[in-house]
Formats: sequence, structure tokens, C-alpha cells
Amino acid sequence: AWNTLEDVRNAPNAEFNIVASYSGLTAVRWLEARFGTPWQIADVAFEPNGEVTAPTLIVGDQIIANGVRSKLDVSASVASFFGVDAELSRDGDIHLKSERHLIELLKSGEYKSLIADPIVCAIPAALNLQKYKLPHPAISSYLYWDKVKKRVSLSTFNAETSSTN
Repeated sequence: AWNTLEDVRNAPNAEFNIVASYSGLTAVRWLEARFGTPWQIADVAFEPNGEVTAPTLIVGDQIIANGVRSKLDVSASVASFFGVDAELSRDGDIHLKSERHLIELLKSGEYKSLIADPIVCAIPAALNLQKYKLPHPAISSYLYWDKVKKRVSLSTFNAETSSTN
């Protein structure tokens, strides 16, 4: 973690970097290109409270959403307001352009399940979807972190997604 200006100055000396959100991709890629520092994506441990039905729409940060998708045994698309990196995308992933775009997806009938922040799950267009609440600080700040059972952990890492493989 970069907690001080000294930590930022010493970033080129790291043995490797871990990216846990879309916003960190530019930095780790730059550090790799400039200093040869390898990087890897944080592994997400996700446990839904019940069986997830396909097809599923996962709304949130692409890095976290990809990690959630990797834990599911069903087909799922990732949708994000925060950017979608082409190298980390799969067919069917969506860069959301607006709230209206999200509502159109929710109303499309294409999805049976939704994994998203509680505020997104509360959108009336999601009424008929099976919902799994996954708080996202950029959407609801920390309003729901204490109210929703913690089902995501970024404490482990997956070397298979490393840029050095």
C-alpha cells in the first residue's frame, strides 16, 4: 500500500505489485514497463448466500467483478461504470455509459441474477432478478459494509493472472 510519499518514491523497488481495482491498472503497467516490476491481480474469495442462477450480471469494479465471476459455476457478464480493460474482458462484458444503460440491461430479460451494490440491487428494474448484495464504496460509500455479510476477501493472490506468466 502506498501510505506515504516515501512509499510512492520507493515503488520502483518493489519485487512485485498487486492490483485490486481497475484504477490501479495504469500504475502497475507503467511500473512494469519502466522498471520491470511484475504485477498480479488480487484473487477474490466470493461466497454467495445461495445458489446463483445463470445468466448473471455482475456490476462493479472490473477487477473485483472478474474475481467474483471466476468463483461462479454459471455464465456471467461484468458491467462497470469505472472502465473496462479490453485485455481483462470477456465477450459480453459491458462498459456502462450511464444509469439508464444499466436500467436497460436490468430490464432486458437477458439476466436471471444480479451481483451488485445494495443501491443497484434496489433499482426497481432489478425487481425480478435474484440478487446478491456486494457493497462497492464508489457507489454507496461505506453505508452497507456493516450490514451485509462480508463475502469478499482480497487477502490472497492468484499468480495465474500475473503479467509475468
